[in-house]
Amino acid sequence: MTADEKTAIETAVTELEASTKENDVEDIKAKTEALQNIIMPITQRAYEAAQGAQGGAEGFDPNAFQGGEGQQQKADDGVVDAEFTEVKDDKK
Repeated sequence: MTADEKTAIETAVTELEASTKENDVEDIKAKTEALQNIIMPITQRAYEAAQGAQGGAEGFDPNAFQGGEGQQQKADDGVVDAEFTEVKDDKK
């Protein structure tokens, strides 16, 4: 990230914070979009650099992570599904 890009991001964030204090929804939307437009090329370059380091030749596909088998897999969180029978202790 260049110094100019960092300055542009900081300025956009400051303007967005000011808009949130004024509760102007339209201005907040506009400032958010402006910030996204500043950040998007930076993140795209970072993604491309990471792909280049990994040897990937394909471009970014924003739909690559939507749906598919990845959502159907369950995480192994140590939970065991089991049946049990409650036994009452009548020896009180």
